[in-house]
Amino acid sequence: MSALSRIRQNMGLIAIVIFVALLAFILTDFFSGISRIVAGPPDAGEVAGEPISDQVYRTRVNEVLSQVPGGDELQTGRVRDDVWNRMVSEMVFDKEFESVGLEVTGAEIYDMFAGRNISPYVRQYFQQFFDMQGKEFNIEDVKRYLDIAAQNPDERVRLARFEADLARARAVERYFNMISAAYTGSQAMARQRYQDQNHKVNLSFLAVNYSSIPDSTVSVSDSELRRYMQDHKEQYKQGAETYIRYVRFALQPSPKDSVTAFKSIQRLRASFAETENDSVYTSNKSRVPYGQSYEAIYDLPEQIRDSVATGSAGDIYGPLMDQGYYKLFKLVGTEAAEAPAAKINHILITYKGDTAAAETKARDLLRQARSGDFAEVASANSDDFNSRTRGGALGWYRRGQFGEDFDEAVDRASVGSIIGPIKGRGGFHIVQVVAKTNRTYDIAEIEEEIIYSTSTRDSVYGEANLFASQLISTQDINESAAAANVVAFESNALTDQSRDVLGLNGGRELIVWAIFSDVGEISKVLRINDNYVIAQVTEKKEEGLRDLDDVRDEVTLKVRNEKKGEQIARQLREMSGQDLNAMKDAYGVGATVASADNVTFESNTIPGIGNDRVVIGRAMSLEQGVISEPIQGDKAVYVLQVTGITEAGEAPESTLTSLRESIVSQGQVSLQNKIEAGLTELAEVVDKRAQAEARGYGY
Repeated sequence: MSALSRIRQNMGLIAIVIFVALLAFILTDFFSGISRIVAGPPDAGEVAGEPISDQVYRTRVNEVLSQVPGGDELQTGRVRDDVWNRMVSEMVFDKEFESVGLEVTGAEIYDMFAGRNISPYVRQYFQQFFDMQGKEFNIEDVKRYLDIAAQNPDERVRLARFEADLARARAVERYFNMISAAYTGSQAMARQRYQDQNHKVNLSFLAVNYSSIPDSTVSVSDSELRRYMQDHKEQYKQGAETYIRYVRFALQPSPKDSVTAFKSIQRLRASFAETENDSVYTSNKSRVPYGQSYEAIYDLPEQIRDSVATGSAGDIYGPLMDQGYYKLFKLVGTEAAEAPAAKINHILITYKGDTAAAETKARDLLRQARSGDFAEVASANSDDFNSRTRGGALGWYRRGQFGEDFDEAVDRASVGSIIGPIKGRGGFHIVQVVAKTNRTYDIAEIEEEIIYSTSTRDSVYGEANLFASQLISTQDINESAAAANVVAFESNALTDQSRDVLGLNGGRELIVWAIFSDVGEISKVLRINDNYVIAQVTEKKEEGLRDLDDVRDEVTLKVRNEKKGEQIARQLREMSGQDLNAMKDAYGVGATVASADNVTFESNTIPGIGNDRVVIGRAMSLEQGVISEPIQGDKAVYVLQVTGITEAGEAPESTLTSLRESIVSQGQVSLQNKIEAGLTELAEVVDKRAQAEARGYGY
């Protein structure tokens, strides 16, 4: 029994449920509204103990949103986060500028606007003004603009904000330059870089991969796994996470809504046919306003191509359904085409490395197609697997699709003829010409979106509330979903920074509710995009180490490899005093010996070993001829022996100068990339937006 059928059979119950739900909703909002009025709006957050005003934050968000109308929930969320990050950055840097005494003067700002060092930001800001005037950027017009803007209160506010942003940008630039100037490098660093790049060793090495020992022979206990995680806390830490299961009831047009849309556009059929001004008529009735344009038949909507090919000016086609719309199409007129278009069926025989054999097969199939049923021959033999299921039908094919020779052969053929073989890029074609046209077509269209009605929305809302009442009774969303024959979806990990619930393309309100609810709590019915959603909190994970079960496979692999490495290393130590080949023979299956030349400290990889920094570092510290102790690497245990050393020697002064410049340049860039993150961490930023949302101050 469908959900809507159950709704119709339980309308009395649903009416009660909806009344109770609405009453609860109204009372909840009433009392929470009083609470908010008494408490007042909370701060959006704080930076180094200084609050970020809720009102200022909202104003900044709304300013940006006003410039990007029509955005969905996710885009709005991104705007809010971008504004938040910018406000945090501004406060962090402003405090730092104050502490170091860095100030941008009014004279400096004026110079950026209209002096000798005009900022590229200023040029960008005024670009639209100069474009409207049809002029190139010039200082005199900038000055006149500033004089005029000073008389306009709104423009004064905009310019004041831009001036503050400009001053901050200059301050950040000066601060970065000041910090970067302190990174000077040294001759010692240059010499070390030269050594790292040019001191080279040739290696022989013994390797025993961890995979050579069966996993089944190495047991790993949970206590060992937890000890490993404790010893590597940074790798396995997590923030607080919330998980929910939810049921969604999609708002979709009903069959009745579809009929309504069909009838609505059908009523326009006569007036659409009669109008002589198609541009005006379609302007508010279509997402594709009419503009006279003659198109080849294969560029028209597929549903109308055959009809248009034999139609006359003024003919109306439809209503036809297309991606949630009913559409009417009007043939406004036709013009002669530069080249004919054809509707064809075809059989393709690909070359398969033997052109002669493919041509012989194609000629045989041509005879069969001419004497029998073309569709049957195509279905049984064509190598075009897309069209063979349709008897070889390609419809009105696009010229150039198969090459000029193909187009010319089809142009010469008469309707109804079967021609070939035609040699193309992919093989030989046998073609049946079904129809032709030498016209292009001017089409106008109008449309009616198929949308859900108020009654459909109320029915779906009633179904969602009925499910909610059942869930309140069972307190188990999986049980209730199974009983109602609907799916309970599992969410992704939800945090106070999450904007999207998996499967809902949004759902910030649901996320905030879940974060501040306990396990087992049930949400009210929420509208999220075109869904009514009911959710239950199923799991909470506290900030700290991740749960072992979540990373068991990963940690088990690492701990098992550690234990394998210790086992392999013990065996290899017992063979000390032997050369590498003797050790390989003594160890037996799983041991290999290989070599690598010209390894440096800056080598990214060693052939046969990979990017294992521990092994590379140990190799660079060995003296020639010495055999190392076993080294537990990422994938294997290694025993190294340096067979040759190429000393770097003394670096020329010019090389040292170049290396020092490179070190300084790289160091300054690296430092600049870390400055903001470092200052932000020191500022101890507190984001309170989620708490504010939970109290009803939605962001």
